[in-house]
Amino acid sequence: MRTIFHLCHYSKGCDLILGKPSNDDKPWLRDLQRYGNIGIEFGVTVLVSFGIGYLLDRRLGTTPFFMIVGVLWGVVSSFWVLYRKIMVGEEKKDASKRKG
Repeated sequence: MRTIFHLCHYSKGCDLILGKPSNDDKPWLRDLQRYGNIGIEFGVTVLVSFGIGYLLDRRLGTTPFFMIVGVLWGVVSSFWVLYRKIMVGEEKKDASKRKG
């Protein structure tokens, strides 16, 4: 299993991957990896958005405004990515039920 973070292309949801689970992995390990990635993505997105807001505030002298906007943007975009992942998972479950 890779331990290096890999940042995917933004249009794919900006996934941070701890490593791709192999077929011989235990189910609890795959779940831990999947949900761990979601938590890491959420935190990194909020921190990066906060950092960009902080830098803009320092540059423009609008102390709390862009930090607040950055954090809100990070939270909203993280929830959007989480929603999309849940919907893709549900679609895969529905497709597998139809097949078998």
